[in-house]
Amino acid sequence: MEAKARCEAREGDDRSPKRASLSRTVGCLPRLFSWRGLRSQKRNVKGGSLGHYGNGVAYWDARYKKDSCGHFDWYQNYAALKSIVNTYIPNKNARILMIGCGTSNMSEEMFLDGYTDIVNIDVSPVCIDYMAKKHAKYKGLTYVVEDVCSMKFPDQHFDAAIDKGTMDTLLCEDGSWDAVRQMILQLDRVLKKESSLLEITYGEPSARYHWLSIPSTWDTTIFTVAKPNAPRVPAAEAERGGAGWPAKIRQYSFREAKALEMARDLKDVHFVYGSRKR
Repeated sequence: MEAKARCEAREGDDRSPKRASLSRTVGCLPRLFSWRGLRSQKRNVKGGSLGHYGNGVAYWDARYKKDSCGHFDWYQNYAALKSIVNTYIPNKNARILMIGCGTSNMSEEMFLDGYTDIVNIDVSPVCIDYMAKKHAKYKGLTYVVEDVCSMKFPDQHFDAAIDKGTMDTLLCEDGSWDAVRQMILQLDRVLKKESSLLEITYGEPSARYHWLSIPSTWDTTIFTVAKPNAPRVPAAEAERGGAGWPAKIRQYSFREAKALEMARDLKDVHFVYGSRKR
């Protein structure tokens, strides 16, 4: 009952009507995947599906067909993330992997901003076929049906990778712990040395940071980005100031972000975990 109440309390977050059917499942995950009670929670995950995604490709194909593959951006658009993307991927000719691209406009907007080589992957053939046709005129955007947990790309193939919600989705499926671990190991394999990964998520530090610590060669910084139409900037962030970033973006170490999380002062933000591979 406590978990259900938490989920219902979070239904008013920045989710559009399209997300309403997912809100109960998604809203629970940041707390469920914290370090507290890790052993018992892991058993619960192994024991059954946490949401609608257990059917994998079948679920997403059906969803894209139902929605007629209309545009949909999870969490934040490129305009809100541009300063972080430009900082972590300063070379506009970098080969970038866009993980779980869906029908987001992120890659198109990055291409129009000067990025020349973005490889978009998704498990849904319906989605990839639609997006490849939609962006056929953009020669720098390619679309491939691919599973981030078992990619066929060569080792050290990409200069950067961006994920906006794929890890969150995997954490809703059966076998989620194994899937996310495989995702991280695969990204470590296909990313070059001195490359970057941007993980964009609603997941708080205690729910996400440990996954990005699996590769010993990744150094990760945490950013918060105010949710669209958030009623306020959290008090602790307002006091901190911009630190050189746009007004809605703040940068933290893990310890600083964890302190804000414990103070429950992060409900109006999304998180960007910026990792650099040594």
